[in-house]
Amino acid sequence: MDTWTVALWCKVGGHAFDPDDPDKHSYTETKTVRVQTGNSYGNAVYQDQQQVASTITMCGSCYNKQRPFQENKPEIPAGVDPQTYVEYLESFHKLGE
Repeated sequence: MDTWTVALWCKVGGHAFDPDDPDKHSYTETKTVRVQTGNSYGNAVYQDQQQVASTITMCGSCYNKQRPFQENKPEIPAGVDPQTYVEYLESFHKLGE
């Protein structure tokens, strides 16, 4: 075949997904390393540089599940104190982290 289909791997959900997913997200974690960049009068010269430590890619569906309070806020049931209900949802979300 001249062209092959590809898929990305969602590290959060543990499944493959379409790379054309418009809501996909990718995060890169970096770390600082000291790299020898030369010498000055016989002494090594080092500079701090950023190096990629890991990359996390997630599909749009898993991304939206990880951020329940950012978008699509749940409706508050009738007769329930809004502040208490929000605190309950936030504590429930923290348990799943």
